[in-house]
Amino acid sequence: MECQTDAFLDRPTTPLFIPAKTGKDVATQILEGELFDFDLEVKPMLEVLVGKTIEQALLEVMEEEELANLRASQYAYEELRNAELAEIQRLEEQERRHREEKERRKQQQWDVIHKHNETSQKEDKQQSVQLEAGLGGAEAARGSLAGPESQDQSTSQSQRPDRDSLPRTLPEGRYTEITSSQERELVEEEEEAVSGEVRKSLGREELSQ
Repeated sequence: MECQTDAFLDRPTTPLFIPAKTGKDVATQILEGELFDFDLEVKPMLEVLVGKTIEQALLEVMEEEELANLRASQYAYEELRNAELAEIQRLEEQERRHREEKERRKQQQWDVIHKHNETSQKEDKQQSVQLEAGLGGAEAARGSLAGPESQDQSTSQSQRPDRDSLPRTLPEGRYTEITSSQERELVEEEEEAVSGEVRKSLGREELSQ
């Protein structure tokens, strides 16, 4: 045995509440041009809006032009500053090159002077060594010829007139002239002998070299 219930139906929508009318309907008719003229009344407001809009636009354009001028002046200033910096760097580099060239030339001049001094010192040393060698050879030659020279000097001294042996009748000036001339001749003979010995010794050294 079976049992089945009836299907439930959906509830219908609730209708809108419409209150009942109370009172009477009243209407007012307004003809064209009775309240205000729209074209005449809207003109001041349009002028204000348009004026404000144009003024704002002009301000924005002027601001853009001013910004463009500022950018142009800034660009020109940067170019001028870069040119000045490049000129300063060029001058500094030129000054540095001049300073280095000056220092190099001074150092080169000092080197030349130092080399010249070293060369002159070497030459002086060589000349002194050669002079010492020549003097040594001359002394040796003089020592070897000391015997004959001593004999010559003894003979010359024996031949030299003594001041006491001269006659007392000669005047003093004449006596001094005779003695000075004889001494001068003896000194010249000795110098010639020494120079001859030095030349001989130098000739022997050159031949030996």
